[in-house]
Amino acid sequence: MKIHSHLDAELYNKIESTVRKDSYYLDKNQQISATVLDSENIVVGMVGSRYTDDELNRATQTTRSTGSSTKPILAYAPLLQYFGDKYTTASKFDTSNYRYPGSKSYMHNYGKYVYGYQTMAQSLALSHNTPVARIMDGVLGSNRVKNFLSGLDLDIQDKYTSVDGLGIHASTLQIASAYNAFNNLGKYGAPRFINKIEFSNGEEKVVEPKTRQAMNPSVAWTMNHMLRTVLTDKGTAKDAAIKGFDGYAGKTGTVGFDKSVNPPAP
Repeated sequence: MKIHSHLDAELYNKIESTVRKDSYYLDKNQQISATVLDSENIVVGMVGSRYTDDELNRATQTTRSTGSSTKPILAYAPLLQYFGDKYTTASKFDTSNYRYPGSKSYMHNYGKYVYGYQTMAQSLALSHNTPVARIMDGVLGSNRVKNFLSGLDLDIQDKYTSVDGLGIHASTLQIASAYNAFNNLGKYGAPRFINKIEFSNGEEKVVEPKTRQAMNPSVAWTMNHMLRTVLTDKGTAKDAAIKGFDGYAGKTGTVGFDKSVNPPAP
């Protein structure tokens, strides 16, 4: 049989050659994984290592935390989806230290800074931690988070709490696919690698798109506009903006917990 993939060799080689430039890395040990999808959920590029002789595909591994990059998916988008009649981008949330329920441990914002009450838009742009905790534990609850993630094929745990607001263990393929639902005004599509298969008897099997409406179009539209601020001087990741793109939106995340630290982490 013949398998026809969606691979764009020229684009793939460009992505691969870019990530293998040593000038982008701090040292020889730093690694990378990346998945690039187009608006139709076709995987046009995937890199699992910066080295050509490394066969480990980190892009599909689910052994690393997403950090703050999933805050929009775990907290803010489901909040607007289920409580859009009560909350807007101007709604304010407490940024003070958050005590994990049933624990003596506290969640802090980066640098242990406290900013008083901040709007949802401000909290997302500056990637505050404690508003996310208060939204997940105090407003949404685990079942709503699970239901929302299920629509994005990202429900990977039995339950979700404020601890997960700081990151879940998901792959770049999963996260890129979930973010594409924002790009497509709430419509989630399963990632596609294969276009069609030709069998020896002459029959063909075309791999059709599998899509579902994972959130209201208005929720996705609002999230896109909030995420634009992240890549500006008002956000945490102005250096991540891609030149030449108008209205570019995104979210970064950093993980710094040592392996010996179990959640809830300081």
